[in-house]
Amino acid sequence: MVAPDGSLVLFNSNRPLPGETAAGDFNVWACKKTPGGWGAPFVLSNAINSDSADVYAGMASSGNVYFGSRRAGGIGGMDIYVSRFVDGTYQTPVNLGAEVNSPGSDSNPYIAPDESYLIYASGIPNAQSFMISYQINGRWSSPMELPVSSDPAGSMFCPMVDPHSKTFYFARTRVENGKRIENVYYMPLSGLKLEALRARATVLTDYAGTYKVEPANGISAIKIWKENGKLYGAADGQQTLQLATTEVPDQLMIVENGEKVHFFRTKTEQVHGLKISMPEGDITAIRQP
Repeated sequence: MVAPDGSLVLFNSNRPLPGETAAGDFNVWACKKTPGGWGAPFVLSNAINSDSADVYAGMASSGNVYFGSRRAGGIGGMDIYVSRFVDGTYQTPVNLGAEVNSPGSDSNPYIAPDESYLIYASGIPNAQSFMISYQINGRWSSPMELPVSSDPAGSMFCPMVDPHSKTFYFARTRVENGKRIENVYYMPLSGLKLEALRARATVLTDYAGTYKVEPANGISAIKIWKENGKLYGAADGQQTLQLATTEVPDQLMIVENGEKVHFFRTKTEQVHGLKISMPEGDITAIRQP
């Protein structure tokens, strides 16, 4: 992947690290562009590479590097991490969390130059879709699937956007006569409908907890919790509903069949308050200590 300013190219390699003779797991390497061409490969940063596979790195204009890694302590088989570039030094990588990573394997990240969105392959090595997550007020939104056709017998990987030509590139495999074939495809960026997806983006919050209801109306408590990066709510054993947030401050919503319905209004005072608007009427709840 080429850095936004074209000065650096990042790639993964299992070649021996400096001072070693044997090949190991994949690491993130780089080459700098010089007047005479590309310079010699070098390890991008020891802070980024680990004893496990670290692959498919992409760089934002800030210098922050997003990449896939199988290092210990992740959420799935492979997770997406970011190493922030601060005062000329790469920091210890941070897992993007359950908002982005799934219990499966997620990798091949493409990060927008301004870090406003992230596109990646989910379900590798047999990914059937690309996911997109938007960064809203410093938080990653719940991932949504991009409208890119797949081959059930193959897989998809290496998404990339050329912001200059407004083109989306990606690789896809297919199987013909028992032979695996890999090709690179492209399509107009407009076909991804990024602005429409951005309008639907929702961010999980930390509203997890149990809420008691006032005044009494037959429901004594509302419980809200996180599970696998999603937010859920239920009241007294009633149907569990998936929740999400909007860009409007202090507003939650119920998600049914992928559609946003029934808005939650919240307010923060000495206690964490929650007002839930539902078809049968309003329920006012305060969080239990």
